[in-house]
Amino acid sequence: MRRRLVLFSFLLIISRCLFAQTAAELLASAETAWHHDLPEIAVDHFQRALNRPGITTDEESIARLGLARARLQAGRLNAARETLSAFPSTPSSEHLQHKRLLEADILLRENAPDAALQLLKTHPAPPAPLDILHLQLQARALAALDRSDDAVQRLNERLQERPDPALQAELANLLSTRNLMEPALTLWRQLAGGDPRAPHTREAILNLARHYLAENDLESARNLIVPLIGSGEIPRQFEQRLYPVWIAALETEGRPLEAAQYLRAWEEILPPGSDRLPLRLRRAKALIDGNELQQAETLLRQLIATRGDHPDLARVWMRLADTHRQNNRPLQAIEAYETHLSVFTDPPGILQATLSLAELTLARGQVAEARILFERAWNQTPDDHPLRPHILLKWADTDYLHGDLETARGRYQEFIRLYGPGHELYPQARFQSALCLARRDTLNQALRELTQLRLAFPEHPVAERALLQQAVLLVRFFRLEQALGLFDTYLNQYPEGQFVADALADKGLAAYRLGFFEMALLHFEEVLNRFPDHPRAEQAFFMRGWALYLLENIDEALQVGHAFLEKHPDSPFRTDVRFWLGEHAFNRGDFESAGETFLHIAENADTPDTRSKALYLAGRAAMGQGRFQNALEHFTRSLEANRNAPHSPEALFHQGDALTELNRFDDAILIFNQLIQRFPGSTLALAAKGRIGDCHFTLGERQDPARLQQALSHYRLVEESSGAPPNLRFQALYKIALTLQTLGRTDEALSQYLLVINRFQEDRNRLDPESAAYYFNRAATAASQIYEQRQEWRNAIQIYREIVASGIQPAAREAEERVQNLRREHRILF
Repeated sequence: MRRRLVLFSFLLIISRCLFAQTAAELLASAETAWHHDLPEIAVDHFQRALNRPGITTDEESIARLGLARARLQAGRLNAARETLSAFPSTPSSEHLQHKRLLEADILLRENAPDAALQLLKTHPAPPAPLDILHLQLQARALAALDRSDDAVQRLNERLQERPDPALQAELANLLSTRNLMEPALTLWRQLAGGDPRAPHTREAILNLARHYLAENDLESARNLIVPLIGSGEIPRQFEQRLYPVWIAALETEGRPLEAAQYLRAWEEILPPGSDRLPLRLRRAKALIDGNELQQAETLLRQLIATRGDHPDLARVWMRLADTHRQNNRPLQAIEAYETHLSVFTDPPGILQATLSLAELTLARGQVAEARILFERAWNQTPDDHPLRPHILLKWADTDYLHGDLETARGRYQEFIRLYGPGHELYPQARFQSALCLARRDTLNQALRELTQLRLAFPEHPVAERALLQQAVLLVRFFRLEQALGLFDTYLNQYPEGQFVADALADKGLAAYRLGFFEMALLHFEEVLNRFPDHPRAEQAFFMRGWALYLLENIDEALQVGHAFLEKHPDSPFRTDVRFWLGEHAFNRGDFESAGETFLHIAENADTPDTRSKALYLAGRAAMGQGRFQNALEHFTRSLEANRNAPHSPEALFHQGDALTELNRFDDAILIFNQLIQRFPGSTLALAAKGRIGDCHFTLGERQDPARLQQALSHYRLVEESSGAPPNLRFQALYKIALTLQTLGRTDEALSQYLLVINRFQEDRNRLDPESAAYYFNRAATAASQIYEQRQEWRNAIQIYREIVASGIQPAAREAEERVQNLRREHRILF
């Protein structure tokens, strides 16, 4: 409501000015505008009054005094002096006295207090109200001449006679400059209680607020300023003086978002035609500092669209980009830096944006892109630029990470040549140069350079890194015993070093690889006990479980595995731990738990490879439970997830087996053939041929005798393959005999059974005992039964004796009993 009243008054002034015709009317409207803090309108009408024909001497004097006063307030001293120099030759006494006071004011503003005081002394004090201005100027001149006591005395004497707010304000200001704050504050408080539309009240409020802010009393300052801002009780010009004071206080107090709100309100009351860019940029900075980055970006993009390549705008935009980066918002930061490079042309900003973009890109693993940007940054910097060494080193790092080791070492060597041992980054360049040698498999030279670096800079942090790196390199090149010695050297030399946790963890890994599981376990536990929050603690936790497992502390190892998953559910090792727990359950025959574990892995897999492997193992667990349909589904999904996974041959093989268990023999044959075609070099390809033979054999027995011949062909392919494992060939040999017997080709079958018996005797040590015993016993039993059917009792007994001699139980015991029975039944005495 108050704002509306002020606006209404303003419109009345404007309308009055527009319709003023005479000089007197223009002067009246000018004084009204001046009283309402509208100096531009006042100046315009003072000038128009001077141009009116028939203007009187008094009217001209009033116009020139008004113009001079306005120009003085605007700081245009020469213009004010020129205005007064054309003063009428016969002014009234009052106007002449006012002119002299303004001339004295000009002298004071020009730092000529002696001349101003002399002018004021030359002429007696004018009558009211000019006497107030006369005394004010006198006090200011005395204060400027280090006669503040005289000035204070004169002001106090006058105020004792008759209080006057203008003189109270003058005295308060003078006391404050002399650091007499208590009496000054008392006067300001008295004045601040008045009507805020009065100039002296407003100035007192402003001075009091500044004092409170200097004393960090934000609340008292707020109580003075905030009720006035936007209230409509004060002129806009004064309101515009309040905004910067209050906004600066909010910024200092770390309340940027409040500052942004007031900056927006301040902008709204700026006169038409004002340059709003500084306020908008300041508001954008406040929004950035308040982490309202989206609002700040929207505002800045609007400014870019209208103001384009402005240097102040470039600086604030860079602040936005840097804040995104500091707040760990790399994608937004990258976009902001790229925008800077596409919009702004200031060389320092371009370099900063290029370098920041290069570092962010490198941090995201985009090494090739980072190389290009570091090269661009290098080309943008002159030889004496302080960032040039840093850029060269980072450029070399990108070469190193990209695998271009020759180029990387060349750049590190260039750094060493250009900047020498005195540069702070010199040891780092030598360290990285040595790593290039190590990655190029020149281990001994790398170790020598690292040793030289340690000797050259024994107190530098790089010496510690170099020693640890030597041990790590020895591990990488399988010189594990030497590595253990260097890890011990590091731990003895740097017991509280920066990389103790890494050294302990890496020493544990080296011991683990050497089979020193107890030593490894001790180091992994030391990492966990001493450095529970270190990044390597998670790996140590994981490896502790493996070490316990290999030390046959199975129960404790399982506890570690479950505890690891509970403590580190998002660990990169979690999948390995779950695989291990699942496989352990599978190996102990707990197929249900194993299957659940593998399916959980599959559902939460990060990669197709992991999903495929987990589904394959879930299929194996389902096979163990006899859930062949489930197994078939898991194997199928495993192959769909990654048909070229390392376990694909096994998945196809077991998929075929599941189909045979479901009596889908033709489908199984198709799968086994797919395995043979896709993975002909796999050992399972030969086993698949045998499985195809089994399918044909079963179908031949049940429904299509012609299939037996196909079974025979496949068994022979396996048996005649020199690349087939002995067990597979032995099994195929027996199945050939069985198929021949099923075909009714008994003589051939008998010969094959005898071959099985002979092969068992010859290759028994090369064959799997359990599998070989099974097929030997089946073959020997079948052969002896054929002999019995032919009543060739001696031959039958001879085969039974082979079974007895094999020692395979219970077959040997049963064969012995059969021999005794045959002798009794057929009276065979030998």
